[in-house]
Amino acid sequence: MELMSFLNTWEDHTDLYLIDDYDNPVYIDSAEAMHERCRARWYEVLNDWHNQYQELKKVRRVGQLSD
Repeated sequence: MELMSFLNTWEDHTDLYLIDDYDNPVYIDSAEAMHERCRARWYEVLNDWHNQYQELKKVRRVGQLSD
């Protein structure tokens, strides 16, 4: 979520460098395109999580979890 907020506030909406988990600089050629990709992935994962949660709510007994 922090990355999406940062990309949303990036004023130039052009290229930038980000630091990855291993402290390596990563070149991003379009902050706007990166923001759109992150947002699409965020909603995809959130939708999957919601669907899995709805399926678990239907389960009444532990034995049904393996089905």
